[in-house]
Parts: sequence; C-alpha cells; structure tokens
Amino acid sequence: MTPINFNNAMKAYQAAMDNVTAAEKGIAAPARSTAAGAADGAFSRMFTDAVGRAETTIAKSEQASMQAIAGQIDLQSMVDAINRADMLVSAITSVRDKAVTAYNQIMNMQI
Repeated sequence: MTPINFNNAMKAYQAAMDNVTAAEKGIAAPARSTAAGAADGAFSRMFTDAVGRAETTIAKSEQASMQAIAGQIDLQSMVDAINRADMLVSAITSVRDKAVTAYNQIMNMQI
C-alpha cells in the first residue's frame, strides 16, 4: 500500500469539496488561485510546526520519565508530562484518522 501524503490528501479533499459546491450551484468548479496556493503553504507550515511541537513535548515527557526513575523530579511532574504527551498523541492520531478517512472517501468517489 502506498503511504498517504497528508498535504496531498487535504488538497484532494479541498478540490473535491470545491467541485461538489460548484455542482450544487450549477456552475463550473473554480480554478485554484495563487491565494489558495499560499493558503496551502500556510497550512503546511502550521502542520509542520505542530508536529515539531509534538516531538518536543514527547521528548520532554521521556526526559521527565528518566529523571523520575533517577529520583531527580517528583512523581507528579512526571505524570503531568506523560499526560500532556498522551493527550497530544491522541489528538494527532485523531487528526490523522480524519484526514485518511477524507482521503479514502475522495478516492472512492465516482467521477
């Protein structure tokens, strides 16, 4: 199975939604403008930043676990760090699942 590129899935979803909206109104689908391309770039940067922050949070969680094992920090600080990382991973997984579902729905549309 080919890995799914998140940005391509989001672009395909947006294009499909543009086509559906245009079809409902009885007009031709709008052409993608350079502003839409800029918005795609902004979304990509936002997503990349979010992934970077997620990596940092997970690394801090792992570091807190190691410090707790060594007795350098209290148990509550370690639990807080692990809970933050757990919630972050859950949110990322949820976003990924929604994007994959949208991509699969687009791929299953009949043309």
